[in-house]
Amino acid sequence: LLRHGERLSQINPCEIGRVEAWGGTPLYQALLAAGISLSACREPQKVLIVITDGLLSAPQCRGVLDDLNRAGTIVMGIQIGEQSNLVDLIPSTASVQSIDELKDALFVLAKKVLL
Repeated sequence: LLRHGERLSQINPCEIGRVEAWGGTPLYQALLAAGISLSACREPQKVLIVITDGLLSAPQCRGVLDDLNRAGTIVMGIQIGEQSNLVDLIPSTASVQSIDELKDALFVLAKKVLL
């Protein structure tokens, strides 16, 4: 995971892939933390890309997503596999079947923001 302003070249290669899965997708908490972090940024345009393979608690997350949108943050998503309902929460969501497709999906979303 990269923090705002952090570059891949600053990351110790041993840290890549150290995120462990244990079941459950705590998107609500992640959205809150991202919102707080982005609110401290001075950039005029803010983009949050949510990547998940899990089922999400739509009612709980809807309010935070609405707050992010009202604050001017562009929220986009990448749904990995078929077991995610991310597109129900974030209309601008790409879908991939495997991690191998992730890079291409990120570039598609980046083009939507930049062009």
